Amino acid sequence: MRRHRDDADREWGLALFLGVVPLAGYVMPGEELDAASVRTRLRIYAVGVFHNLLLAGAAFAVLLAPVMATSEAAFVGYFGWAVMGEAPRTAATVADLGILTNLAFWLALLNVNFELLNALPVSMLDGGRVLSLVLERTGEASGTAISPRARSAVVHTTSVAVVALLGVALFAPLF
Repeated sequence: MRRHRDDADREWGLALFLGVVPLAGYVMPGEELDAASVRTRLRIYAVGVFHNLLLAGAAFAVLLAPVMATSEAAFVGYFGWAVMGEAPRTAATVADLGILTNLAFWLALLNVNFELLNALPVSMLDGGRVLSLVLERTGEASGTAISPRARSAVVHTTSVAVVALLGVALFAPLF
């Protein structure tokens, strides 16, 4: 989303992990977002999910870097560790990284979960807004406009269904 100098009164925030690593952010959209095209709004809402995907991917890359095979591993045989004079890389190598490993693990776990949560078609999340815009665009493409009230009803019904399914998935094992 673009930043303007006259947006000093716009509400925004940032969630930090351990006060350092950015996990999530939000900006309260203004009138210019409502006036933007459907395609522009879809891009803006997709950025929130994509940001979490990028951070999770970077954290997984840091987490898995010590155990990834090198290019020479393809040419070294089964007993290559004896010939090369070194032990093969294992998960224990990751443990040697200590705090970096823990930070990467939690960063990846939280960002994947934030991404999945934000992508759910619940009305207050980006997924619900995307669903509403897709319904609007589908109506425009088919030539029969879907009223805002009907779109809202579909999005809210989907939201209730998704939250109910999540509740069943989370709490059914307890009974």
